[in-house]
Amino acid sequence: MPWLFLSLAIASEVGFTIAIKSASEEPRVSIIAVTGVFLAASLGFLMLALRTLPLSAAYPIWVGSGALGAVIIGRYLFDEPLSVLKLASIAAITAGVIGLKFASGH
Repeated sequence: MPWLFLSLAIASEVGFTIAIKSASEEPRVSIIAVTGVFLAASLGFLMLALRTLPLSAAYPIWVGSGALGAVIIGRYLFDEPLSVLKLASIAAITAGVIGLKFASGH
């Protein structure tokens, strides 16, 4: 169950990044409210995951996966370019997230 909570926290963080980008381009009350809901959900699910998962694994996985989601969303929703350095960095983050998952022992 804690990995489900962490997955929901990551998905909510990606939703938060999409909403905050949208709010920065066109600040409307509804978009700002959605941003707050995603942020609260992300932190709430992270808190639930941390009841069982070690902080040293859960938090970096949450941050790294959220960053990966932001890069992917940035590329496909906002036409942001992907350079070789960005792709190499994505690979490094992915390797780190996978390593932390296995090192956590959960």
